Amino acid sequence: MPDPELLTFIAAIFGSLMGLLAACAWPASFVVLVLLLRQPILKAIPNLTHLKAAGFEFEFVERVQELERRADDAAIPPVDQAPREIVEPEIARLYALAEVNARSAILEAWLLVESSISQAAVHLGMDVPSVPSRSLYTLLKQLRIASPYSQELFSIVNELRHLRNKAVHELDFSLGLEETLEYINLSIRVSNALRRPPGEG
Repeated sequence: MPDPELLTFIAAIFGSLMGLLAACAWPASFVVLVLLLRQPILKAIPNLTHLKAAGFEFEFVERVQELERRADDAAIPPVDQAPREIVEPEIARLYALAEVNARSAILEAWLLVESSISQAAVHLGMDVPSVPSRSLYTLLKQLRIASPYSQELFSIVNELRHLRNKAVHELDFSLGLEETLEYINLSIRVSNALRRPPGEG
């Protein structure tokens, strides 16, 4: 007849082994699951990136179109009513750049607005810093307080600035040619409005 103490010892060892196996079951299952799903997950990542880029493009387009409607309501002249000798070279340059690189075209269109902000400040006798880009926000605040321009124009300028920042800093930035041209056209409209204060022909 087997020794009872030996049976107890064997049972204790068996119980410990079963407990160890149970403790390892979940981590082992997780590792197996990761290995099984590794390839599908890797294949899905580009699709997620594409969805993120598509979402950004949709938001960008929606905001530009809303700004265009607001520009119309604020009676900001369309591009075809701007002085041809000024606008045509800008359009040619920015449109050509848009066909090559949307991000660069948007940045250059915004720089056009920045330049017009500085010109407007000089025209109104304000002290423009030597490096306008570093104090653009301050300059805009000064213009907003003490200039003949409409508050809606400055609101549109600020929205254009936010969109430009998104285009520059968004890693997965992607925008179609038509949408890029809409931003360019709106920037040119705003730039031209800033060059000629209200009441001047």
